[in-house]
Amino acid sequence: MLRLVKSELYKLRLSKYTWIIGGSLLIISLFYAIILSFNSTDVENANWREQIQNQIQSDQETIATLHPVVPMYSFLKEQIAINQYRLEVDLPPNTEFNVWTLLIEIGPIISIIGLISIIHAATSVSSEFTRGTIKIISTSSNKRWKILTSKFFTLMILLTTLLFSVVALNTLIGYIFLGTDGGNYYLTYQNGEVQELGVVKYLLLNFSGAWFNILLIASLAFMISALFRNNVIAIGFSLLIYFTGTAITNFLALHSDWVKFTLLANSDLTQYLDGSTTIASMSIEFSVVVNLIYLVIFLLISLISFTKRDIKTA
Repeated sequence: MLRLVKSELYKLRLSKYTWIIGGSLLIISLFYAIILSFNSTDVENANWREQIQNQIQSDQETIATLHPVVPMYSFLKEQIAINQYRLEVDLPPNTEFNVWTLLIEIGPIISIIGLISIIHAATSVSSEFTRGTIKIISTSSNKRWKILTSKFFTLMILLTTLLFSVVALNTLIGYIFLGTDGGNYYLTYQNGEVQELGVVKYLLLNFSGAWFNILLIASLAFMISALFRNNVIAIGFSLLIYFTGTAITNFLALHSDWVKFTLLANSDLTQYLDGSTTIASMSIEFSVVVNLIYLVIFLLISLISFTKRDIKTA
């Protein structure tokens, strides 16, 4: 098994696309940090309390016109609670970007990592059929389940390496360009209460949730790739879910609570950090269990399909 994983990693290392992706993430991270540094300001806003009070009033007027199941309703409810908390404890909003701000704002870069991981998952199996190399692999002494498992482990290593590298790189860049001055906390809205989390704890939870979300969608692409041997179907369907899943789920949630049992409603665990769950009755324990069930199903279907397929006709 270890030899197979090393072989898969060796293929990645030799691929020119691996180096192109690495260089692109480096350039994007640099530009992102530079843009934030230019927007940074340490000017103290003496009228912040008045501005927040006006914002609360505006949000309350808007929320009065919305139905509770509308996503904007939950978002505004959260913002009102957080702003009221700021007034109560005399906590002005951050006016200066720092390394923590950069790490909180690298969502678009994380999305790129998701894109890369899904494409790799969708092509890792089907490309073997496309190139005809599956016949060579299948004639080796390695069992098919070991071959498929090694590809999935390689996917996990790729995802983990990309995410860790981006976080480490942006931490370094943020420290150099932005420093550590400014707020080192993050306000969340959970169980009807505003909580003040240390920014490091928040970031660890946020990145862990993002990692698991990407892994789930990539596992779906992996399954489709093993089932249909078609890159286009696997990539297209998985990316559709990854980038539009939240919108689709919110729309379906307007009509029925059964949505809470779907992958789309549970895959993003970061929703529990900000208290804006798709269905009010959902909990993080519930989502973890549902996600694990889907993950096992995806892997079992992939394994059965790959081991039972007639390679000779591929």
